Amino acid sequence: MPRLPTRSADIQPGAISGGRRAGVEDTNFVDMTPLGRTVQNVAEQQFQRTEEDESRKVLVQQAEIRAKYAKRLDEAATSGEDLGKIKEELDADISKVSENLQTRKGVETAQLHAANTGAVFDNQANNIAVTRATLEARVEGAKFLNSTGAIVGSNPGYLPQAEQDVDAFVATLSRVPPEKRAAIAADLKNNLNVAAAMRQAQLDPDGTIAAVKGGQYNLDPTQRLQIEREAEREKRAQEADRERVKLEARREEAEKVDVARGEMLDGIIKGKVRWADIRDNPAFAGPQGANAKKELFLMMEARNKEMASGEKRSNPVVERNLWMAIHAPEGDPRKIYSATPIFEAVQRGDINTATANQLNAMVANQKDENNRTIGSHMNGLMAVVGRSLSQDPRYIGQPGIVAEIQMDYQDRVTKRVAALRAEKKDPMEAFNPASKDFVGSREFIQGSIDRVKGNAATTLPRAGAVLEFGGKKWEFKGGDPAVQSNYKEVK
Repeated sequence: MPRLPTRSADIQPGAISGGRRAGVEDTNFVDMTPLGRTVQNVAEQQFQRTEEDESRKVLVQQAEIRAKYAKRLDEAATSGEDLGKIKEELDADISKVSENLQTRKGVETAQLHAANTGAVFDNQANNIAVTRATLEARVEGAKFLNSTGAIVGSNPGYLPQAEQDVDAFVATLSRVPPEKRAAIAADLKNNLNVAAAMRQAQLDPDGTIAAVKGGQYNLDPTQRLQIEREAEREKRAQEADRERVKLEARREEAEKVDVARGEMLDGIIKGKVRWADIRDNPAFAGPQGANAKKELFLMMEARNKEMASGEKRSNPVVERNLWMAIHAPEGDPRKIYSATPIFEAVQRGDINTATANQLNAMVANQKDENNRTIGSHMNGLMAVVGRSLSQDPRYIGQPGIVAEIQMDYQDRVTKRVAALRAEKKDPMEAFNPASKDFVGSREFIQGSIDRVKGNAATTLPRAGAVLEFGGKKWEFKGGDPAVQSNYKEVK
């Protein structure tokens, strides 16, 4: 502060005048008070401006710092940056604001706004920390749910212990607010209840439905409905599975029975099988085997009669119809899948045991895709031959001859197919019109007609024979079999 000038005056002693009172002007003194006040005012104004400048700078710097670290925290919320490190940098920047401040107001402003900046930072950082802790808790909760849920999914009875484990897990989440911890616990327990109920639905569908309806599990209405539906599906699935097992067992038994029956029948025809072989065959131990043993016993009796009195020729119409039924396409009501109709024909005396053995082999062959394909082609050609012969005036009223021609034809086709296979050729060439082995040619079909006509004397029906044609049965009275009046319908 500038110093005021000092002055001195030399006063000589003398008598006091009794005249007028001396004034300032008599002393030659200059009054400096106004100047001092002016200087003081200037100084105070300068100090006030300094305070304002410092306060303003503090406010600006603190605002910049708040904006800077608000952005840093926003970035840290997604990047995962350490919040403690950011706080250290913030404190360093705030400290720089207070450096070189000369006024108390500047310092106090810096302190006040530093506290405000710190409070804003701490609030935002705390929110991020809570969010991070909650997310971390969710991640850890998912791991907990995976492991504990696997136990519950295997053993639903572990559910009470699993819920206690949830409480213990949530208690470790000290950085997560209480309301969020409660939400995490409720979510984990709900998921474990769903897992336990789902598994229980597989183990005991009926019991699970009752338990869900009784409120045993911690589920919302949608989940309860879901579990009930799952239990119903599981119940139906288990019933279907049990039925499938039964059907599969029957199918396997039927296959064994069919194979053994074919072997036994072939042995009967060749005279190599005895009743004990049939009776004690393990393939016939099941329910289906009992019927097979009965059929084979009847076949043994029929074969014995044939051997005793001479083998009777099979009725060609019956034989043809059985053949056509065996090779009928899938879905055709005539198609047969078992040998039962064949054995019934033997019992009626319509076919002999040798023919039955051949037809039974055909039934078994239909289980093979290649044989089914060939049989389908043969069936089509047999139908064509049958229709052509039935419309030929020479064969009208002679269904037996027509059937015999058809059976001769199928026998020759079967041999042609076997020959192609033996020569390592494609058996389907027999049904290719462009092939030299085609069995649908006029010449090939005529071969069977000629063969049967050559044996006409031996194929004429005997008087009293019952033939079937036109969907009806006719008894041959004798005479010329080509004359329709020589037949009498059997009612």
